[in-house]
Amino acid sequence: METLTINKSGTYYLNRPSNIIVKDNIRVTLYLLIKGSSENILIDIGNNSELIIKEYLLNSSLSKEINLKENTKLNSYNALLNKTNNEINITTNNLASNSKINMTYHFLNLKGELSLNIINKYNDKLKNIDTYQNSIIYNLGGISNIKPIIMPNSKNIKAEHSSFISNLPEEEIFMLMSRGIDRKEAEKLLIHSFLLNRENDQKVLD
Repeated sequence: METLTINKSGTYYLNRPSNIIVKDNIRVTLYLLIKGSSENILIDIGNNSELIIKEYLLNSSLSKEINLKENTKLNSYNALLNKTNNEINITTNNLASNSKINMTYHFLNLKGELSLNIINKYNDKLKNIDTYQNSIIYNLGGISNIKPIIMPNSKNIKAEHSSFISNLPEEEIFMLMSRGIDRKEAEKLLIHSFLLNRENDQKVLD
């Protein structure tokens, strides 16, 4: 697999997977689209850098490992539309102190078996680490499971996670239907909003 080295702040668009190296002292927004494949990706975030990932997957499996160094921020929004059997494995390695991680997963499973496994690892004696996971799968016809694993080894690590698997929320469908929208169209609107327009659900990183 190719390796993309980023040494300037800015926004980057990738229509094929690659390993990514983010150099020190920059702020990067990365859009990544993966369709119908199985990929392994390694991402290194340099000292004093921030990486914002907006990742969209269609019927794909993914193993992604992210290494964070001193005073780094990772803000990751991930959306998946699934109709086959797929597994998503995400591992973050906190290698130094003063890092902040915010990971949001909005997955829609229409068919097949879908697994989401998230592991946050921390080196010994780290300080000022803030980790947040938020995972939601709307299961509309397949089998879904989420395994969020946070492995803090110090009282100086703050870690939170939430995981949720359900059908589309009936209260939101009812609200749209009460305004004259039929059920099928209401479901389409909710799916569109869920997959594409909810980056703001993420926790704000100071």
